[in-house]
Amino acid sequence: MKDAIVAAVQLGSEVGCVQENAQRMIRWAKRAREAGVALVCFPECSLTGFSTERAMDTAIGPDAADVRRIREFARSSHLAIGFGYAEDRGGTLRPFNTYEIASADGCLRYRKTHLGAREAPAFSAGDELATARIGGICVGVQLCWEGHIADIAATLRAQGAELLLAPHAGGLGGVRRLQAWNRYLPARALDNGLFVVACNALRRAGEPDDALPARADADRAQATCADAGGGMAAYAPDGSLLSSYGGSDENLMLVRIGGALPRELPQNGMRNISYFDRRRPELYAG
Repeated sequence: MKDAIVAAVQLGSEVGCVQENAQRMIRWAKRAREAGVALVCFPECSLTGFSTERAMDTAIGPDAADVRRIREFARSSHLAIGFGYAEDRGGTLRPFNTYEIASADGCLRYRKTHLGAREAPAFSAGDELATARIGGICVGVQLCWEGHIADIAATLRAQGAELLLAPHAGGLGGVRRLQAWNRYLPARALDNGLFVVACNALRRAGEPDDALPARADADRAQATCADAGGGMAAYAPDGSLLSSYGGSDENLMLVRIGGALPRELPQNGMRNISYFDRRRPELYAG
């Protein structure tokens, strides 16, 4: 696998403030570029902000001015940028929860295929899992709670994924977010022999969090960026933690990835075993 530096950013996007969010994302992308980063991963719905209540109102088209602005910056700076937005489908159709990776190599656009209980009434589900070769690395995307569904990561691995991005816009933040990720994201990395990089959106102080479980209105009104959102982590192909951050401020985390993946090593012992390649898919259907 090609060596590269990947950056995760935890960003507190303002719901509906697309132009301002784009400006802030580009500022962070410039910092990442200065650090020698090849790919920067922003949270789920980082461009439009994540809201189930305002999904229709805040949705934008894939050719919206600020989407094109980020694409152009990515191409001109030779930096791959992963970012999310509520994608307008026209009329009364519910928008997609879309995540796009823009780069000089082209574009990967993923529409979230598995919607949570609170998302389903507000968004439409996509129907395709796909990877793309970005800067010489095969990249796939799973959004937020999709990380719990092992088949998504396995399908992307079957398409050649070497790096799995896991952008979130979830209510759980800080140390609790990292504890949650550490229960299942290492398995996605180890079972498939790939790198996993996750980041979570921050919540603005006093902003209700649509991604939090249903609870008393008084409790929801107290959700802040300090206790509702944030967190970044990266995992190696052996499931070990490479780096993590649990602060409540906007920040950037750098991760070095690369080297030989298990699939590229001699399969002569448990140390280098590629578990994915030992599967027997013919037994799993039906």
